[in-house]
Amino acid sequence: ESPTEISYRQGGLDSELTELMFFGLSMDLDASNEAVVVFLDKRRLEKGRNFRDDFAGALMRSKVAVPVVSSFAMQRMMKLKADAACDNVLLEWTLILELLLAGRLHRCMPVMMGAEVLEG
Repeated sequence: ESPTEISYRQGGLDSELTELMFFGLSMDLDASNEAVVVFLDKRRLEKGRNFRDDFAGALMRSKVAVPVVSSFAMQRMMKLKADAACDNVLLEWTLILELLLAGRLHRCMPVMMGAEVLEG
């Protein structure tokens, strides 16, 4: 079971943030004093398995979704054309909305992030 799913675009600051979120949430306890189970693809997916099937299955078993909505995550989406290959992050966010509307997902708690500012 994966009561909490973190959704993000791999790369850059998004990957760093979600890694910290995974470890932070995994150390928490829920209302029943049980460990919070967190699904983060790079920590839970097995090599050689179908990525879309596995993240969709984990999301369908989740109670909470935490999409990281960043300018980095949306860059590819903003350039999509009608004949483009499926964008997995957009697919995941669409599934989150559908599961919320169907009452199968209890909560969606988006984390909003602007563009990464490089110092130096």
